[in-house]
Amino acid sequence: MAHIKSFIFVSLVPAQVIHISMNQTVREGEKLELTCTVKGRQSIPTYVAWLKDGRVLQNDTVKQNYTVSKVRVEDAGEYACLASNNYGRDQKETSVEVQCK
Repeated sequence: MAHIKSFIFVSLVPAQVIHISMNQTVREGEKLELTCTVKGRQSIPTYVAWLKDGRVLQNDTVKQNYTVSKVRVEDAGEYACLASNNYGRDQKETSVEVQCK
């Protein structure tokens, strides 16, 4: 009698930031829109957070954009998109410079 063995492979895919907006220079009062593309396994929730100079600005499960409708000088800085799930996390950074009017 032959024994049949079966295997189930579970792919543990850590969240990954594939792309983030390039460094930007915007004029004071203009709109700033940052985007990132995140990859993860669809059946596992992937959380996306936007940070500025290390502080969380926005924490969401699906939103991969961060928008400032009217940029102020204090919006200049280092921004990061952080993606995480139960199996890992990844982040990419970009820089925003604001020119005064």
